[in-house]
Amino acid sequence: MIKDFNSIDELKDFGFTGFYSVNELQNNRSRIPTESGVYLIINPQKGDPQFMRKGVGGSFKGKDPNVSICKLVKNYIEDASVLYIGESSELRGRINSLLNFGQGKTADHWGGRMVWQFKNYSDLIICWKPVVEIKPCTLKKDLLDSFINQFGKLPFAVLRSCN
Repeated sequence: MIKDFNSIDELKDFGFTGFYSVNELQNNRSRIPTESGVYLIINPQKGDPQFMRKGVGGSFKGKDPNVSICKLVKNYIEDASVLYIGESSELRGRINSLLNFGQGKTADHWGGRMVWQFKNYSDLIICWKPVVEIKPCTLKKDLLDSFINQFGKLPFAVLRSCN
């Protein structure tokens, strides 16, 4: 399992690929695989994050996706570059939904919504690991457990652990 979530080399050794910015994927979504798997959203910038009171995220079931700056600051982990860990039975569809949400569209992607309140949201990096032998939710749970072991709590934009 991953011991250092801040090491791109370790993530690559574990089987994560892609590592494209949100901006790059907005312009070419064909790079995203169709298999089932897990994906990460990574903030490549170090230092104090800059948040927007009103992010670029769309809506989901008529709900406002924005949270208070206070909650963003509270959830932020200064030493962690991984902001979100997600899973899907079809990576391209799920990541497309995430990207559509980040373009202000109504989408079926509520998880990870706080990343769209980063001022540098277009520079955030998305990578993925297709899986065949295990269920994506099983790997996500293991990754979340490893992340908690390293940082003491869930990633910034993960609001609840998986079952």
